[in-house]
Amino acid sequence: MKKLLTLITIVTFILVGCSGTSDDESVEDTNNDTSESTTETEENVTEADENVPEETETNNLTVQVLKLDEEAGLTLDNNDLYKELTRVINEDPNIGTPNDFSMHTINSVNEEKENAAFIFMAINRTDMPMKNITFNFSMGYKDGEMIWENEQIALLEDTAGVLQPNSAVPVIMAMNPKQDEQIDSLTSENAVLELSNFEYETAE
Repeated sequence: MKKLLTLITIVTFILVGCSGTSDDESVEDTNNDTSESTTETEENVTEADENVPEETETNNLTVQVLKLDEEAGLTLDNNDLYKELTRVINEDPNIGTPNDFSMHTINSVNEEKENAAFIFMAINRTDMPMKNITFNFSMGYKDGEMIWENEQIALLEDTAGVLQPNSAVPVIMAMNPKQDEQIDSLTSENAVLELSNFEYETAE
């Protein structure tokens, strides 16, 4: 994967933890059941969407600028992060789990630096606009060693805005030096990603 060379000027309200994937292989999407319009906690742990049929048709996915980024003047055309997300979607228009919410890995930035981070993409493939999304995110190895474990992620309306149907926004996860070292050995074959305690509100 192409590395982003510039420091991402993304809001820091979603900076947590660490993780990664090698340049040659990306970790698969994960998903959580969002079939009910409720803010009650979802207890089921998610699994990779590797069993989704290739022929499944999905609507065109679009990148959405986070509310605070938009207020700061960032657009899809003037920021490297949003350009990268757009490139990923253009290469794979069917990315994300149909009729569900999922997380997809993108790339690492500023490796071996104090501000190292990993970029994910939160994808809403439901027909509902979502706001105040919160969930716990875990990522690690199938043998049980976790890089993240139950890290809370919040995409709040005041900062992230409303995640529209068939839209995606960036999620930035900070990495410490130890976590940074684990990136190259994490692949789609040995990795596990899980979402739990998923909550959201349906926006009008």
